[in-house]
Amino acid sequence: MRLGTIDRLYQSNDYAATLTALPTLLLDARVTAETASDADRPAAYALLARSRHLTGNLLIQLRAGDLAQIALTEALDAAHRAGDRVVGATVIQGMCWLLMRQGRLAEATELAISTADQIEPQFRRAAPAELSAWGWLLMGAAAAYARDNQPDTAAEVVDAAHAAAVRIGERRPESGHLMMVGGFDTHRVQMQRAENAAVADDPDRVLDLARLVPPGPTPVGSSWQRHRLDVAWAYAQQRRYPEATNTLVELREYAPAWLRQQRYARDIVQSITERRRRAMSAELADLASLVGCTT
Repeated sequence: MRLGTIDRLYQSNDYAATLTALPTLLLDARVTAETASDADRPAAYALLARSRHLTGNLLIQLRAGDLAQIALTEALDAAHRAGDRVVGATVIQGMCWLLMRQGRLAEATELAISTADQIEPQFRRAAPAELSAWGWLLMGAAAAYARDNQPDTAAEVVDAAHAAAVRIGERRPESGHLMMVGGFDTHRVQMQRAENAAVADDPDRVLDLARLVPPGPTPVGSSWQRHRLDVAWAYAQQRRYPEATNTLVELREYAPAWLRQQRYARDIVQSITERRRRAMSAELADLASLVGCTT
């Protein structure tokens, strides 16, 4: 199975199929890289790096942090062997995501910003993939800054990422990269603004910003799904529990495997069950069971 096919499985939240397919891909990619001719070696190592990067992302979703660290470190080594700065930068973004999951916010921002500074593109001539890799790094930095109680810095970084997204929107992205690279656009920037508002405990702003985000899934499914959790959280904070529950039910129907792994979802469901005045509905009970919420 090709990397692009497995990437689509991952983006569609089919973690079981992704986990089943990855070992063969990783073995084939490693053998190909190690036996490639001089001319073919950069492309072969780039493929190996992207395969390991996808593995690392999956392991982060499954909360296997130690294994994800190994996969991402090996992905970065392969990217260096390939001499591919775009692939290397996207791997770094995965490392920043892992650092955030571990609560190491200062390290995440330092890694994201220092890498972004190293690869900062010239807007007039940069390829969409270069702008996208830079933008994703800024998104990671903004998320960490917001959680580290630096909202003004987070907003500045998001504004810079927005400029890259606008530039990408004026051009046709090249094919061949993981969907994550092609999934950076102005809508993704808007989701980040909403996420920062949720971190700042501002549900009104979350819902205002969410109105500018497409109602359906975007190319990077996990980003849109995470955004919908912010929307559910905002509804719950406003005590609009039916809307919050409906938003979560939509996510359960679309991405149950992903939702099951989200502590954020569990916290939202917990808040709804504790504050509700009516008897628990069957839908809410099903959600509580899925996310492991105590009632």
